[in-house]
Amino acid sequence: MNRPDRQHPEPVSVELERIRGVLSSRRPFDLTIDNFRPSAVLVPLQFIDGRPHLVFTQRSGEVENHKHQVSFPGGAIEPDEGPLQCALRETEEEIGVDPRHVSVLGRLDEIFTITNYTITPFVGVLPHPYEFQANPFEIAEVFDVSIEHLLRPEICRVEMTEAPWGAFPIYYYETDRYTIWGATARILTQFLRLAYGKQVQDNTLDPPGA
Repeated sequence: MNRPDRQHPEPVSVELERIRGVLSSRRPFDLTIDNFRPSAVLVPLQFIDGRPHLVFTQRSGEVENHKHQVSFPGGAIEPDEGPLQCALRETEEEIGVDPRHVSVLGRLDEIFTITNYTITPFVGVLPHPYEFQANPFEIAEVFDVSIEHLLRPEICRVEMTEAPWGAFPIYYYETDRYTIWGATARILTQFLRLAYGKQVQDNTLDPPGA
């Protein structure tokens, strides 16, 4: 897929249908790993002045895990809900987005984390402007980054690290104020590769027993 010319962006409706088509044309990869807790996140897409942006959160210092890190809204799946329900519920709880205001475009591949979670990511479009209501216990800030910035090759780097099951890449994206890395950066890389043809080292990781 050729990357769209960000100097001359596609009409919003065309871009949305293109992304929806890309996601619906493939079967997302599912993980089956014993003793990993399932979770889900929303990858929120907004169009600001006709140009696509992704919405991120910075976690607070009060949460148990991943203090101050950049993430997509999401969390652990409860026994009585599915992955999409979880992603939408957590997005409402964390940043105050009504699930009725989310237009879901599709799903990405599941990934796993070194903290023994599996994550099912969903891509959804939010209206703009939107008055986010961050839960102060969980979220310190809600912010957006343009796709145009995230596609710049100079702001992304990849470092290899070792795990019990072998070497794997860690992605880092630099914004004006934050570094996006870890599981969020892996999900981001997958989305940019599928939706915008970003050329970067494959981020498919094979966990033990997958």
